Amino acid sequence: MSRRATIAIGALTLLSIFLRQELLLLISVLLWLVAGAATLWARYALVALTYRRHLGAPRLYWGEETELRVEIVNAKPLPLPWLRIDDAIPASLNMTSQQLEEEESGTMRRLVTVLSLRWYERVIRRYSIRATQRGVWTLGPAQLRSGDIFGFDIRRLINETPTTVLVFPR
Repeated sequence: MSRRATIAIGALTLLSIFLRQELLLLISVLLWLVAGAATLWARYALVALTYRRHLGAPRLYWGEETELRVEIVNAKPLPLPWLRIDDAIPASLNMTSQQLEEEESGTMRRLVTVLSLRWYERVIRRYSIRATQRGVWTLGPAQLRSGDIFGFDIRRLINETPTTVLVFPR
């Protein structure tokens, strides 16, 4: 929660005590509870969250396809109302089943995944990759973003674990 919101709720609390307004004090206490819950939710949103990529074949010939399996596990009792994952994919690998967002450099694209996870839930997404250029290509890093249910606080985590694929010539 921002510093301005904390000051505003504190001023509302002091004003309600000074004016002896019970309803205003009740509203300010409820606001403190919501702010505390949002802060705790955002703090623990990315704890015990894992993100893994699995390739069906680490070596491909030019023009071949393989499966990219993305596994997201929320191993805690706190559900995630929203999770956004931006995964860097080389431009030389075509994702046949997914639209990718272009980055500024033109050599990398982003695979954007947005979902919500319940407590102790595992989600597996499958994508098809086609090799269109020879070389050694690295997938990653992935940026994971989540936060509280209200969107007051957003936390980020960078998953630096690379996944490499070797593409042989024709």
